[in-house]
Amino acid sequence: MQQLKATLEGSQSQLQALADTNSQLSESVALLEAQNLALEQQNLATLEQMKSLEGRRPADWLIAEADYLVRMAGRKVWLDDDIRTAIMLLINADKRLASLADPSLLPVRAKIAEDIQALQQANSVSVSSVALAVSGLLSQVDMLPLNVFEKPVDINAQDNELSESTADWKANLGKVWDSMVEDFFTVKTLSGPVEPVLTQETQWLIREQLRYQLMQAQAAALDYNATLFEQTLTQANSIIVSRFDNTDSQVVGYLTAVQNLASTDVTRVVPTELVSQQPLAELLDERVRQVFGEGANAL
Repeated sequence: MQQLKATLEGSQSQLQALADTNSQLSESVALLEAQNLALEQQNLATLEQMKSLEGRRPADWLIAEADYLVRMAGRKVWLDDDIRTAIMLLINADKRLASLADPSLLPVRAKIAEDIQALQQANSVSVSSVALAVSGLLSQVDMLPLNVFEKPVDINAQDNELSESTADWKANLGKVWDSMVEDFFTVKTLSGPVEPVLTQETQWLIREQLRYQLMQAQAAALDYNATLFEQTLTQANSIIVSRFDNTDSQVVGYLTAVQNLASTDVTRVVPTELVSQQPLAELLDERVRQVFGEGANAL
């Protein structure tokens, strides 16, 4: 009996241990079930978010492309001085937004249209091209022929044409006598070089004056100073007309090129900022926050 009693007590202890173990297992199972339920709910939320992303991704991507194009347009205006490319970039940005057919984007598109209009009103002449054209003129200064000889006017020259009036018989007789006397003069031809009227120093000074005016015009073009640009080219035009051989075809072509450049308007008034850049960036940030929630702040 004593042995059976001890065995029974041992069995009861084992049953109690099994009961405790079973209770712990039940609690673990309940905890796992709760965790499984939480994971299922999280998976459902993730699937819903993925479905939302699938619907929003094209729109958000096109908005991001439009924002990038607007930023590039600003760089083309202020860094590269390329108005035409900037206008093309803005037009492409507006096409991206127009393809979404979203009425909420109309205010941003209106700002882009305002930027396009402002840039179209700016002068599209490339000052870089103008400066390069002036550089081409500078390289030809030393090749232009100067007007180094001017035939003096003979103030003693007499009119030997006879008059048909009989009252001028004395004058006609004098003219015939002068003509006969001139036949007795001998003209000696020299084979040596003709000395120019302008000295070498004067020729160098004239070319340097022309070169200086052209360099001033080049600097004025790069600085968008239309008044100084026109004034310096006008001075260059005067130097060419008065000092160079205007009967030479090279000088004539050179003078025409200077006159054409003088009529070029190098004035440039561009906006200091694009009014569409800030609203578009704010719109993109808002869309990102809608998709990623608070996690968007970490991006």
